[in-house]
Amino acid sequence: MKFRRTVWLQITLLLLMLCLPAVAGANSTEISLVLSTSTAAIGESVTASGTTNPNAWVPLKIVDEEESILVFDTWKADASGNYSIDFIVPDTNSETLTIVVGEGSNVAVETLIVGTEQPVVFTVTGDGVTAGEKTYTLNQLKALGETTDSYSYFSSGQTVTQSCTGVLLGTVLADAGVTDPDWEITVLTTDGYTHETYTVTLQESIDNAYLVTYLVNGEPFEDMGGETSSTIRIYRNHDDGSSWLNRLKLVSGVEVTSAQPPVLPGDVDGDGSVDIDDAQLIALYDAQLTTLTEQQLAAADVSGDELVDIDDALLIAQYDAQLISDFPVNQ
Repeated sequence: MKFRRTVWLQITLLLLMLCLPAVAGANSTEISLVLSTSTAAIGESVTASGTTNPNAWVPLKIVDEEESILVFDTWKADASGNYSIDFIVPDTNSETLTIVVGEGSNVAVETLIVGTEQPVVFTVTGDGVTAGEKTYTLNQLKALGETTDSYSYFSSGQTVTQSCTGVLLGTVLADAGVTDPDWEITVLTTDGYTHETYTVTLQESIDNAYLVTYLVNGEPFEDMGGETSSTIRIYRNHDDGSSWLNRLKLVSGVEVTSAQPPVLPGDVDGDGSVDIDDAQLIALYDAQLTTLTEQQLAAADVSGDELVDIDDALLIAQYDAQLISDFPVNQ
């Protein structure tokens, strides 16, 4: 009798194990997949996103035309079941790649066309920018997160309102490493045209919703100007739409300028020269008889030891007496 009860328990447990996956499958969410672009060049970033079960791990595979797996990655969905996976298009000879997410019978598949290298359409240069310059292709801009909104401008005696699709300039600048709201942003054009309103602070560009635009009323465009052209415009809420200044054409990028002037090593008082007055300021600071601003401290550390003390004052005194021609921080 005891043996029969044991066998019955084992059979019951086995049936439960067989049934549980079916029950779980019945309550599971069918995984979905959306690619940020249908065409991308080798080395470009693409985002795969969608929904699945809350907090579930999402495997992603990139398979070439010979069914070889080129990339395998996993990402955990959030508590609502949303996931987003960024990947770089791998080096391949295939003209198409198959993107697969999920596992078992719960998978989603999309095809990515491997195109030729896209041209640069927007460039961020200047202070604070990673490596001094960052360039963007159209797909790279789109991957930052596009938005669509209405903008108005004045043309030929009437106000024109257009539906514009692009990426907010503040988003592009943050991606390039520029986040200081007081730094100046100057719009650059392919024909070199400029205007006093083309230079604003980063905060002003955010407040006025500067949009790096590549679609107008759902269609791409190409503006011609002499021997130059551009497929990018910047739309902005510069005014109430009563001037042309809300639509900037022939845009090639922006240049960033720091709100603070560059630091001249040794020029502690900020008068543009390095002399005994700067050494005296450091001596007073070292004796705790005065304070220095952050910029003054940066200029005072001519020894490069990340300290401001009497050694820096002595170096500046030697420089003023022409006993040395440069400071250790510059070497």
